[in-house]
Amino acid sequence: MSHSLIASVLKLSRASTCALAFALVFLPSYFHTRELWPSVGLALPIFSIAMCMFILNDINDVERDLVNHPRRPIPAGLITIGAATIVYLVLFALSLLLVRVLIQPNVHYIYLIGFLLAINYNTIVDNLPKLKNLYVAFTVLVPVFIVNTAAESPVISISIAAALFLFVLGREILMDLQDSAGDGSTLAKSIPTTIANTAAFVLQAAAILVLGLHLSNPIRLLSLTLILFIFIFVLVRWKMAASRQFLINLMKIQLLAALTFLF
Repeated sequence: MSHSLIASVLKLSRASTCALAFALVFLPSYFHTRELWPSVGLALPIFSIAMCMFILNDINDVERDLVNHPRRPIPAGLITIGAATIVYLVLFALSLLLVRVLIQPNVHYIYLIGFLLAINYNTIVDNLPKLKNLYVAFTVLVPVFIVNTAAESPVISISIAAALFLFVLGREILMDLQDSAGDGSTLAKSIPTTIANTAAFVLQAAAILVLGLHLSNPIRLLSLTLILFIFIFVLVRWKMAASRQFLINLMKIQLLAALTFLF
């Protein structure tokens, strides 16, 4: 496999975002159990499932991406739909194998839920577009359910999980405002832009307030300071349309900082 094809697959599967999904499972599991390889094993299937989800999304979203994301690998001609489909099927089979080999049976059903959410994303977007944002935000909670079920205890508290949900929901609304030219009647597109913007930032502010209730150590305090600084920066700069994609990418740093609240 050539370097250019590998690079295209990594870009197609949003490898950096998949690594974040991996961390959502690995970090709380490891700090709870102090067992490295079992924690890696718990997180590996969620990494490959996330890759499947993003690849399938790009396969089904070619026409939308020609408008919203023309530089993505398929619309840019870096990889064909056929090749992307083969990669998807290989990763799907690998994910099933990883769940079968690495995961204890009582947690299998949560990974199955993850598969179902991944496979049906485009069904929701095409037929129930107003639920898209809620759907994606709920999908982010799957790693939380995995960790808590595997540990048979609430390693990640409900309030912190709720904060992650609110923050991702706000981010998804802002992303929809960027992508509305090629999307259907999503929630962000079906209400006035001012209201959508306000709702997104209120949701994220609420998430920050919830995280503020869990400042149990200096690392969390530093993380919350960074999250708050980026929030204010994005809020001030959001009116500048040219910088919005950069600001959305910047929100990934907030999610990375929020990982410190998971252990």
